Amino acid sequence: MAVSRYQNSKLSQPARLQWAAIAARAIDEKYRDDAGDAKLRCTERGFVVAYLIAQFGPSAHHPLRDPCALFEEIMGTLGTQPEAALKAAENWRQHDVARVRELRRIKNLLKVLEYILPYASTLDTAGIAAKWTAVRPALP
Repeated sequence: MAVSRYQNSKLSQPARLQWAAIAARAIDEKYRDDAGDAKLRCTERGFVVAYLIAQFGPSAHHPLRDPCALFEEIMGTLGTQPEAALKAAENWRQHDVARVRELRRIKNLLKVLEYILPYASTLDTAGIAAKWTAVRPALP
């Protein structure tokens, strides 16, 4: 329900942002007891933030519209370096199911990163973002 409300263009911006905050809290609560799914949580929450940035623009003063904060969260959640992910992707068919799933979660998280790339010029770490987006097509 919260997703359909924050995406409803007939509602006011403040109302949509309130519904987005509810969606973000629900995502956080969903993964509260399962720290192993940090990439899933960050991906789901990241799509909410990326949508709000696309709809209402970036804002360093609003936690759900801050591309720098989202970038930092993604980088902190990835748990590896672009070079290591690329190396693992080269022979991904030889990995066990758990490792392939982990690579897939990285790929999904990098999709969120692509949505905030237009704002990467304002980030000190735009080069890191470019490295990661180059890795995404190689992942399973």
